[in-house]
Amino acid sequence: ELPGEVLREMINKTIYSVTLEEAGFKLSGVYTEKVNKEDKNYLRMVSTDGHRLVKIMNSDFSSPSIQCDIIIPTRALNLVARNLSEKGKQDLIIGKNHILFKFSDTLIYSRIITEPYPDYERVIPENNSRELVIDRDTVVASVKRVSLFSNPISYQVKMNLNENNLNIFAQDIDFGGEAHESISCEYTAPELEIAYNANYLLDILRHVDTAKLRIKLESSDGPGLVFPSEQKEHEELMMLIMPVRLSS
Repeated sequence: ELPGEVLREMINKTIYSVTLEEAGFKLSGVYTEKVNKEDKNYLRMVSTDGHRLVKIMNSDFSSPSIQCDIIIPTRALNLVARNLSEKGKQDLIIGKNHILFKFSDTLIYSRIITEPYPDYERVIPENNSRELVIDRDTVVASVKRVSLFSNPISYQVKMNLNENNLNIFAQDIDFGGEAHESISCEYTAPELEIAYNANYLLDILRHVDTAKLRIKLESSDGPGLVFPSEQKEHEELMMLIMPVRLSS
């Protein structure tokens, strides 16, 4: 049992990064598990499409003895999110092959994906030492504008970081267009250039609720970790985005 607003938040924060490819069947859902961290129980939901990964944990739920280690299909979660009320509690009843979402006057019954989920923890770096703190709305608006001039196939935007400054650049060689913006930030680590698919990056940035966000980086070919500047009570949110190869 957990608050409806908590379940909605966890679904909305993960469902956008689920793979849409049929070949990735075991990824076409949100991995949901109950974990214990520092003597506290958390409900953890994870999604990935190979380009992005989202992990969200929340301790605001009650589950005295139930074990949870399942993959919930995306279609079921979309249906649940549309029917959730932000007021009151939400019951999840988990069986061997199915899950039941129990509303006041509706039951949503879905199979669960029984294949093992990939070992997602091994792709999450533990030593990203370069930290960038930046205003969320400013960087979202800048990436949106610059990406209009990116290549329509790769949607690549380059980001060059130097002391307290972020330069964002995009170029479409085929049509001869390019765009460049420079915005202030909090960054004191060595200079770094990295590139991302603008669509994937914007998806990540838009799902940060705080006015500022933190990005932890290490190298131009390593994953970046995105966090809200402050975590909500009972909640831990981490989003990962893979870079694309820098083009000349």
